[in-house]
Amino acid sequence: MNKVYIAYIIVIVIIMGLFVVIFNHITLNEVEEHTTNTHDSDFINIDDEKSKPISGLVVFTGTYTIIDYNVPDRDFEYSKSIDENGICHMIEIKEPFGEEVLSIVDRIKRGNGVYSLSETGGVLLNLPWHEIPEKDKAVIQSSVVDPISLQFQKKPVGGHGVGACYSSYEYIGIIE
Repeated sequence: MNKVYIAYIIVIVIIMGLFVVIFNHITLNEVEEHTTNTHDSDFINIDDEKSKPISGLVVFTGTYTIIDYNVPDRDFEYSKSIDENGICHMIEIKEPFGEEVLSIVDRIKRGNGVYSLSETGGVLLNLPWHEIPEKDKAVIQSSVVDPISLQFQKKPVGGHGVGACYSSYEYIGIIE
């Protein structure tokens, strides 16, 4: 009976050991997959090749444009992202696109309703207008013809149900 009991213990230990090895292998694969799916654009300024890598910061270069969403009885989500006049402020980013902008284009193709393409094929990036200082707003609004470079901090990925002009980037400032 002692030999059978010891055999059961050995089998249980072997099974537990296999479970630990398999679990650790899966966990390591998940970590490896996460790190290999991280894009360089998560860490670099995509429109200025001379810039140094800065974690989480991105720079977009484009021209100022608006969409008028002057819709009566806007709900709370819309009122947070659209200014008091019903205007959605944005910049239109033209090609060539960096990796961060290409990821936005990919989201548009998969049905993301926050971002859109302009009639000329540019990416329309919503600006967090309520975060931008008044003096910067004036400079941004004057960039209708000549492109302007703006720096942003990526916000954590959120859920569903954001307003039409929601920006997934926190405004940092104008790049001169």
